[in-house]
Amino acid sequence: MLKKYDRFEFSEKDFTSQLGRKPSEIEYNLLKHFFYSRYLSHPIPELRNILAKNNQQILYADSQNLVVGTESKNSITTCSALRTQYAFGIKPILKFHSSLSKITLGKIDKDKKLNYPIHGNESLLFIQDGANLKKACSEIIDLGYVSILIVHPGSLGNVVLDLSKNSFGLDLKLSKADDTRILSDIQIHGVLCVLNPELASDINNICHKQRLSNRILGQLKSSQFISLLIHNILKASLPLASFFPSEAPSQTLTPVVKTKENRTDIKTVKELKNYSKHVLTIWKLIKKQKLNYLKPKKYAIGTMAVYKSKKDIAVAVPDNSHFLKYDIKTGSRILIANASRQLVNKGFKPLGFTMIMHGGDLRKNDDQWEMQEMVMGAVETSQLLNMKLINLLMTSDNIHPDLDVCVFGEKMVNTIHIDESFQNENNFITMLGSHRGELNGSLYQKEIQKISSKLIPSVDLGMEARLQEVVLQGIQTRLIQSVSNVSTGGLAAAIAKSISQSENGIGARIHLSRKLRQDEMLFGETQGLVIVSIEESDLMEFERICMNIGIPSTTIGRVTGDGRFQFNDVVNVARDDF
Repeated sequence: MLKKYDRFEFSEKDFTSQLGRKPSEIEYNLLKHFFYSRYLSHPIPELRNILAKNNQQILYADSQNLVVGTESKNSITTCSALRTQYAFGIKPILKFHSSLSKITLGKIDKDKKLNYPIHGNESLLFIQDGANLKKACSEIIDLGYVSILIVHPGSLGNVVLDLSKNSFGLDLKLSKADDTRILSDIQIHGVLCVLNPELASDINNICHKQRLSNRILGQLKSSQFISLLIHNILKASLPLASFFPSEAPSQTLTPVVKTKENRTDIKTVKELKNYSKHVLTIWKLIKKQKLNYLKPKKYAIGTMAVYKSKKDIAVAVPDNSHFLKYDIKTGSRILIANASRQLVNKGFKPLGFTMIMHGGDLRKNDDQWEMQEMVMGAVETSQLLNMKLINLLMTSDNIHPDLDVCVFGEKMVNTIHIDESFQNENNFITMLGSHRGELNGSLYQKEIQKISSKLIPSVDLGMEARLQEVVLQGIQTRLIQSVSNVSTGGLAAAIAKSISQSENGIGARIHLSRKLRQDEMLFGETQGLVIVSIEESDLMEFERICMNIGIPSTTIGRVTGDGRFQFNDVVNVARDDF
């Protein structure tokens, strides 16, 4: 936790009023360490609810249980992506690294049960982090009837309170009164086992074999008190309500100063008769981009990494993060939808996502508001695209707001390998979605037109959900031969990618008639737009699927054998130039 955000205050007067008496020194220290641990887990009161609602590390799905670990420089809470995996006895199978963050994804066997109902009579055993934590946790899980909770530095007290849920009391058993500091000690981290007392000796033996330090913390109980026992002698007993004081309802943050949007009329730019040179310029800029660090590299596909198994698992990250700069909320929607669409285009069903938000000075109202907007955009996206937001993390001290997003999913049954490459000459090329030709915030507008705009494209998440449904159905029914995502660089870049990945001699001839300028059609970065190729014999069946689900489908051209990219009569580029 960042030291300068440590604004923890603990008033003896508040608890004197609540208890109706002055707490003893032991009672005071017990309360203080529990509350300080809770504070360390959510150190910025204004953003506490945002973090608390999205700190679940496991995505439970019908066919997969996925563990998501996150960590980052300048995080406002201390956490470890690897510790999250090791706590469940597994190693990460997929990893994402950025300059600031690390995200890991692990897979738990479906036959291993992790969450057992809490009855209020379980023992609590803490295991300190160590080199063999993964091995120990794997053996403990195999015992059955043990739940394992991750304890990040300083969070032991908060984990215990979350376990209590204001429903169960606790007998906390320590060797001396000063040991209450372990509840909020930033040197203390590992896992907390919630277990049947009869299993305590078995777990102790496992820890001894793996050379891990462990200690029994105490036992849950049905009575509504948290008690402290030193050598089994009762030293303090406080009502459970003392540890769960009512908090004032959180208020919606609003920016202090709303900046005026810098509107740009792109129609004042002169339209050209030929855009071939511009297509090549945009394509070369895209090829130079270094977007992500995904592992395993062996199965990396662009901005996706795949774990090969009986049921493949994949993570995808967005390739259009530039939109976040001018509109936090809409930008976060765009980024998450983009990564989700990339999974779908490869035949994977998105299950959930995680994100690490990089803010500025989170003591400032406007910077807190930016984080809130980012989360609101993410939550809306998760609801409309039927995904779950898992293990949210927040950092501070970044110059500009930024976002690392990973969307994870599983390969659909009976799907074949599919990519951007055109397969056969004379296949129809079809555009799914409504092309609005939005140049605002685009690579073309910035690099070619030299225009700076604070506007970005809109995003229709309802349409996005239907689009993804169409693509998955098209892939499963073997109607779609190739899929290319329209993202950075627009339609021109999507077609160029398909041609460049196809066999020698393959090209594309596109004719697109719209009430749009030629450069808007070529380079507009409209969201929720993909290009697919279809066999002529399958076109009517595919269009029927599009009509039933409610997605515009427009045949815009054909795959050719002349090795050229032709667009209307304004682009004519040889494949070899890509």
